[in-house]
Amino acid sequence: ERPLRFAHKRHDLIPISIDDPREIKLPEVGLLAVRDLETGKRLVVDTASAAVRERYRDHWETSVAQRRSLFYALGLDVVELSTDQPFFPPLLGFFHRRQRRLAQGR
Repeated sequence: ERPLRFAHKRHDLIPISIDDPREIKLPEVGLLAVRDLETGKRLVVDTASAAVRERYRDHWETSVAQRRSLFYALGLDVVELSTDQPFFPPLLGFFHRRQRRLAQGR
């Protein structure tokens, strides 16, 4: 949070959040060996378990909510994109809305 706050004071930051639908919903494929990218810890997850898939989905939703809250608290405009959708229309729409808002002094 601190680096974003500092950078936002000196620069016009526009975070671009790119989500991949394959990361949102854990596939139901049985046992799956995974590695935690933050800790490097390896573990085996039973994706056939509805409870495991639900916890995964809850964790993802919490992460997205925290990310959005942080950007909102810092007053940052965010572009949210998905890898399964064309990126140009949301980017164009974002910058048009932003331009209108800035022209109105908000």
